Amino acid sequence: MYATYYPRPRHAKGQKNSPTTREHISTHNNDDVMLRPNILFLLIDCLRADALFGTNRGSRTPTLDRLVRTGVSCTQAVSSASSTTQCVASLLTGTYSFVHGIRSIFGLKLNPTVPTLVETLRTAGYYTIAEVSGPLFPETGLDRGFDVYHFREGSAYLSTAWGADLRQRLQSTEFRSPWFLFLHLWELHHHRHILPAFRHRTYGRNRYERALSSLDSELATLIAALPQNTLIVIHVSASTRFKRWPEDSFVSLVVALVQQDGSRRVFLTSGPSDVEAARRITDAARRNLGSLGSALLESRTFPLADLRALIVRAALFIGGDSGPLHIAATTSVPIVELLGPTLAERSFPWRDPSCFSEIIDPGDLPCRPCHQRTCVPGDFRCLTGTRPERVIAAAERALRSTHRLVASATNARKIPVVH
Repeated sequence: MYATYYPRPRHAKGQKNSPTTREHISTHNNDDVMLRPNILFLLIDCLRADALFGTNRGSRTPTLDRLVRTGVSCTQAVSSASSTTQCVASLLTGTYSFVHGIRSIFGLKLNPTVPTLVETLRTAGYYTIAEVSGPLFPETGLDRGFDVYHFREGSAYLSTAWGADLRQRLQSTEFRSPWFLFLHLWELHHHRHILPAFRHRTYGRNRYERALSSLDSELATLIAALPQNTLIVIHVSASTRFKRWPEDSFVSLVVALVQQDGSRRVFLTSGPSDVEAARRITDAARRNLGSLGSALLESRTFPLADLRALIVRAALFIGGDSGPLHIAATTSVPIVELLGPTLAERSFPWRDPSCFSEIIDPGDLPCRPCHQRTCVPGDFRCLTGTRPERVIAAAERALRSTHRLVASATNARKIPVVH
């Protein structure tokens, strides 16, 4: 990556809220960029653990509850300091105050020899943005590594014009993917910001709880504004030609998935023997998609560890009876398996029953299962008989899933098989 830094201009009087910007030039491959997730680092100043966990909560926080339920939450955390500036410096450097140099809210600056998370991400090709308030002035040195460091007044909340502008920017092309957004919110800080609709006991027993309920409603609109680029990994290889779904069927599948939602990105993977097949499928799908053809990323082969890292990043894995299918089964990513001559009872890998899995089975055929030496009927009907429409429907069901469907104890090992 090559980057040019320009000195931060001094703010003219009355322009305290002007963003700090730097020119950002990256030479990373566009497909590599698409495979890196955008990162939203959401820091809610003064958010207390007892407001999110436990039964004695008075706030109504469905948005935060959903993030806790579907993500990873740490119920025990030890702060490195008792004020915002020092804590943010520790979060961004992984060091204590005596190392990073910020020991108070004001007056001290980040140690220039201590690397930051933001600098690491920027070096990796991320476009880095900060939207901060309170005591996080750029003079603290916390702006280091950010392409844009925007300090705003404490009265600029998600519910004000600033929040509306932020949501609009998230939906525009201003944030170049992959981006890292450090978003610092001030709504819970004294005196607490409460929208009129939440100034009632229904939303909390005190001003703090009502401010949190109010903020939660604004977080819902913020999350709804986030770009929804969905990565789908489709493995087009199998160990033998007796397990490979036809190329034209893969083309129809890819085209339908992208046409259904233009924000989706499709990555075709293959083994070394099927690289050309993957390229033919990619080229044919791009021709059919026209202006949406850029949704297909360049296909390639991966070492196993890198392949798993790719699958973990995806919202869906589709593939036949193959090694990558078993790798995908070790993740929580939804799976749609395309069966041919083999049977689900023998070939489908074990995985956590709470994870979405669906098998597309060709049905009862007198020649199934076979030894995969020769196709007795001669037409590979166990593969050609599986129409793309069935796979498309299964893929859409998987993409609509929560990725963590709860199975009953009596149904723990029953994976849906569609005949």
